[in-house]
Amino acid sequence: MCGRYTHLYAWAEIRELYELSTWPPEEADADYNVAPTRPVPVVRMVDGGRQGVNLRWGLVPFFAQGIPPKYSTIMRL
Repeated sequence: MCGRYTHLYAWAEIRELYELSTWPPEEADADYNVAPTRPVPVVRMVDGGRQGVNLRWGLVPFFAQGIPPKYSTIMRL
């Protein structure tokens, strides 16, 4: 998994672009260096409407059965 990613839009822009029915009360600004474990803005479908939520960026592999693995899933070069 890549260790970093970029999100270019703030919640105000995301709300307008995706016509969200709900969004989190805290604002998310554009971020050019998102690290694992940080909350990031996500748009998902819930009951036929688009919902904005902040979710934790990262990866727990399917074989871990919901328990974070002992070793990191992030490769460092």
